[in-house]
Formats: sequence, structure tokens, C-alpha cells
Amino acid sequence: MPRFLSDYLQLFVSVWVLVATTDVNCISAERPSLPQTGALGPQAGAMIPCPKWRSLFNGKDLSDWEVSLFGGDGEIRTEGKQVEIGFGLPMSGLRYQGKIPTLDYEIRLEAKRVSGSDFFCGLTFPVRKSHCSLIVGGWGGSVVGLSNIDGMDASQNETTQYLSLKSDQWYRIQIRVTAQKIEVWLDDKQIINQDIRQQQISLRNEMFPTRPLGLATWQTAAAVRNLEIQSLQNEKCKVQSAKCKVKSGE
Repeated sequence: MPRFLSDYLQLFVSVWVLVATTDVNCISAERPSLPQTGALGPQAGAMIPCPKWRSLFNGKDLSDWEVSLFGGDGEIRTEGKQVEIGFGLPMSGLRYQGKIPTLDYEIRLEAKRVSGSDFFCGLTFPVRKSHCSLIVGGWGGSVVGLSNIDGMDASQNETTQYLSLKSDQWYRIQIRVTAQKIEVWLDDKQIINQDIRQQQISLRNEMFPTRPLGLATWQTAAAVRNLEIQSLQNEKCKVQSAKCKVKSGE
């Protein structure tokens, strides 16, 4: 065989191997297809924009929120970019009225106890068709946990913890909800990693008014800021992006 034909054949084989082993998802991520209109919807392989963290407070007022849920609520108002929750008898709270996911999402916020000695963050959130609450600083000020797991509240289930929580100090709180787990971080340290595949998730009765997503305090004044939510699809996009960078040698 002439040398130029041999070189040509070798080049052809190399190109074919490269194409055959290239990750199709990386191609679609780097070179998104234009969407098509019509009954078939977007073209297969078109890149869907990754969702981002979305603020649930507009920094001006309590639009999209319902306040005074319990009858004895303290005053709830915005002050700058934070929400101040007044001392309730026994509870104060507010409930979000916008749309939110029920699985595969994260919520993060900062909260602090201003006065009082009980929970300053009772954050209710959806889990599938039910709801759960993260209690921070309950039962006299130190209990942290999920209410309820198999009918047991935050003071008496496997998520129960006793932490020293100071007044007038901001705490960063983040919750991740998937079909397998509820995970919680406090000041970037993971404190709860609860498997929920075989557990019943529910609320204590007094927290019902905060469904599907809401905040409450018990005989405590508190402040909250930077309350945000995001779909975990964003994390999948990040993983895919990192994978493509590795393949492309970036």
C-alpha cells in the first residue's frame, strides 16, 4: 500500500475513535442546540439553563408572605434586608405563599436569637407530600433537631442534639432535601444526615400554620436574613461542567 494511503487510513481511524469516545453530554453542554418550536418541544440534547439560588425575601417588604399565623404573634417586619420576628405568646411566624419544590432542593438562611430563651428558628419545609421542621434552639434554648421523625419530635429522635447557641449571634443554616435524606449544616458543619427512605416524616400540630414553607419562634424574638432556595439540578449542572472540563483538558 502506498505510504500516503497508509497515513490517510491511520488518520481516519484516529478521528473515528475520538468521536466514538467523546461524552455526548459534554458536546451538548459546549455546543448547545437551538430549541425548536412545535409539538415536540425543545430539541433533544438542547442545554437547559442551570437554576440558581433564589431569594425568598425581596429586601423591601413581606410580599409573598403571610404573617401572624398563631394569634399571639409578635410584630413581624422588615428592617433593611432582614426580617425581624417579634416575641410571641407563645409563638410568632410567617408562611411563604409562592411556589417551591418538594424534593431535590436546598434552603439556606442566617438566623439569630434577639431575646427569649427558646427556638429562634423553626423552619418548616416540604418533604414529598409531607412536611418537616428544623428546630434550632428549642426546649430551653439548646435543642437542635428535626420534627418529626416517625412521630418523634426534635427533642426525642435520632437527630436530637444539644448545642450551645448564643443570643445576638448569626448562625448560618442550610438544609438539603432529597428522596434519600434530609441533611443539615450549621455554620458550614454538617450536623444532621438523616436517612428518610423508611421513616415517616411529619409536623408537630402547632407548626401546621407554617406549611408548606415557613418560619416560627417560641417565646423568642429573632431575626432572619438571606433566606434562599435552589433546585439541586444546579448541582448536577456543576458536576457535568466539571466532567467536561476534565475531558477537554482545561
